[in-house]
Amino acid sequence: MKRMNRSRLQRVVTTVLALVMVFMMVLPTEAATNKALCIKTNFNGMNYEKNGDKYSYNNSYMSVFYDTQKAATVSKLKLSGVTYIPKKILDKKNATATVNMYIDIDKKNEYYGSVIGRYNITAVKEGKKIKLYAWDEQMQKNVKVPKTVSIKAGKGAYKQYYILTLKNMPLCNKIVFDNGKSRKLKTKDAFKYRVASTIAVENYKGKADIYLDNIVVTSAAKKLVNINFNKKVNVDVINRDKVMSHKNYGIKKF
Repeated sequence: MKRMNRSRLQRVVTTVLALVMVFMMVLPTEAATNKALCIKTNFNGMNYEKNGDKYSYNNSYMSVFYDTQKAATVSKLKLSGVTYIPKKILDKKNATATVNMYIDIDKKNEYYGSVIGRYNITAVKEGKKIKLYAWDEQMQKNVKVPKTVSIKAGKGAYKQYYILTLKNMPLCNKIVFDNGKSRKLKTKDAFKYRVASTIAVENYKGKADIYLDNIVVTSAAKKLVNINFNKKVNVDVINRDKVMSHKNYGIKKF
């Protein structure tokens, strides 16, 4: 067998390296290319047991999406969404993050009331694991976490987050009004509505960027709303009863 001369060997090595570089360029990477709603939050460490309503007033962030929808039968709506919770929040002792989805409804093109999501889902770190708990707003008691709810530790570009997914969450059976009164939601009640999501954090003090994605509303398996932030979205984020400055929230690659 003839030995390959040095100059030819160098050409072969150079060609192989070039092919490897091209191959690596077309491989999928872990760089974030997804778009999501980023909310710059600032929590003060309060909790419900010690601080009552002051806790929720200061430490809740509500995202309301204003894309106009045709009237829908409210009792049939199911809500879904994904929340990216920074791990540093839940790594704090006794810290929790609670997520609920709901809708605001209109009557004669004016705000009429809200229909709260049936389940508050709370994530808390116990030992080395993240546990989920559910509070039934309709029954006013702790219940088993629905099978359509899950949480996992993010990987790659999302390794600093826990990913909480709520899927096909039902609504309560009553409409709540601003004056605190309510009425039972009728089976055939149909309204125009705005879907919303809220997150509240206990026992964590500090700033954190929280992300929301894949906001979906379905009725009888038909998708009525599908917000994945790949295009402009009309949204307000509310904290302390005020709409936050757009400097503190917006759509970002994530």
